[in-house]
Amino acid sequence: MKSKITFLFIAAFMITGISVNAQCVASFNTTQLSANTFQFTSTTIPSNPTIRTWSFGDSQYDYVNANPIHAYAAPGTYLVTLTIYDSLMNCQAGGYDTVVVTQTNGILDFSAKTNFSIAPNPSSDFLNIQTEMKAKSYTILDVTGRIIENGSFQNNQIDIRSLDKGTYLLEMKNETGEIFAGRFIKN
Repeated sequence: MKSKITFLFIAAFMITGISVNAQCVASFNTTQLSANTFQFTSTTIPSNPTIRTWSFGDSQYDYVNANPIHAYAAPGTYLVTLTIYDSLMNCQAGGYDTVVVTQTNGILDFSAKTNFSIAPNPSSDFLNIQTEMKAKSYTILDVTGRIIENGSFQNNQIDIRSLDKGTYLLEMKNETGEIFAGRFIKN
């Protein structure tokens, strides 16, 4: 009689498609690498789900890396979420954590020390920079912190026609080596 009950129990699971191990857990650890850069280390179950989606809370996503490193362009509190789906275990789960960015690598915001403006913003071709500081050079970074372009100022104007559409960080360095930063949008 005992073998008949076990068989019926196993058959019920096979017919309904329910798996005994059908539990996904989306979890991760957060390590701050610098003032604005964090590494997120996945501790999910299963460890290699079919689909893994990271949302960093700043309109940036990662669909590829299990343990991404992300740099934030601006100070703030960000909700980081990890969503997983596994087709073998037929389950999905989500996990979240918050990170606080108090500064972006020691770079001062333009408004903190000088009158500054970027116009037009958004722009599709040229940025006109108006500032009291004597800007010597500039660096344009994407939202992940990757350097896109370095240059020197000419007539307080920067040509952005070659950039892809998106949000960028403009860092300006003055004659004394101080760095000031502001954001602009290329449309």
